[in-house]
Amino acid sequence: MSFLLVYVSTSHNTNTPDMTPADFYSILLRTSHTTNPVQEFWIQTFGEEGIISKCCKFPWPPRTPDMTPADFWLRGYLKSRVYLSRPFNLSELNDAIRRELSCIQPDILHSAVAGFVTRLRCVISCGGGYVEHILL
Repeated sequence: MSFLLVYVSTSHNTNTPDMTPADFYSILLRTSHTTNPVQEFWIQTFGEEGIISKCCKFPWPPRTPDMTPADFWLRGYLKSRVYLSRPFNLSELNDAIRRELSCIQPDILHSAVAGFVTRLRCVISCGGGYVEHILL
């Protein structure tokens, strides 16, 4: 969901009203979370019917933080690319993140989603247990 929030905001060139740029990008650089301010923002932005999360109307079962493409792929991918230009300040970091997000090709996104499906199948076959040792 954090990737969706960042993607929607950056692709439509909008800023969230009650968030500073540092708050905005901390969502991208953190794993998924369910803090009250974020939940309130999601409900305000997407409506209660549009959210699946443990703290909302439609609960999402507990999961490891490395299951979603944003957690296991996007964060590392962007970090490896964004810092090549050695951004000096928040504005340069903002530009570098936007540039790298806009360069991600559809086939790369499809591959990340396919990896998510593989991880889900592995978790199911392991009965919900730890799977990183299998996936490496």
